[in-house]
Amino acid sequence: MLLLLGVSAVALALPLLKARPTLLPPPPTEIPPFVLTPAFAMEYDAHVLRLALDGRCRMEREFFIVASPPRDRMDGRRELGLLAFPKDLGCPSVRFEDEARFDANVHRCLDRMAREQLHSPLPCLQETYPGLASWMSLEMPRYRSDAQGLSATVDFGIHCGPLCGSGWRSTLRLKNGVWRVIGTEPTWIS
Repeated sequence: MLLLLGVSAVALALPLLKARPTLLPPPPTEIPPFVLTPAFAMEYDAHVLRLALDGRCRMEREFFIVASPPRDRMDGRRELGLLAFPKDLGCPSVRFEDEARFDANVHRCLDRMAREQLHSPLPCLQETYPGLASWMSLEMPRYRSDAQGLSATVDFGIHCGPLCGSGWRSTLRLKNGVWRVIGTEPTWIS
């Protein structure tokens, strides 16, 4: 009798077990947005920029002027006052110039180039910046979190006159406390 009662209970319970709704897996955990802080920028900006520029930091004959503070930033860098490039980037071939002063010199030389029908503003710029062969625009790193951790992108370009130059974007990833370049791709050419 007990056996019959047990079989009956299982027979009654089995449809209930089969009809049980399937549980959906929990939603994926949302990746929190990266929040830039002055301490983080002071610790990593110079290193990330130096890695992104790679061999351009060790050029002996080129003379670059970096003159491009951040524009249209959504990462809070402007609000935090983190617009200035690190004082020591560790790139001997890179010299920083004030953007307003550099832009004024470029516009003066472009006007002169148009007036005198020259092919390049470079000779004019070399009067102010002896030895200048080209100049660089550089943006501060943009950091973000994703499923693989923390990454950074750095946009930069080399300019040597009208219709002369090209730009790149380097992407870096922080893994085990070490930044590594995972790729550099062209973004523009003239």
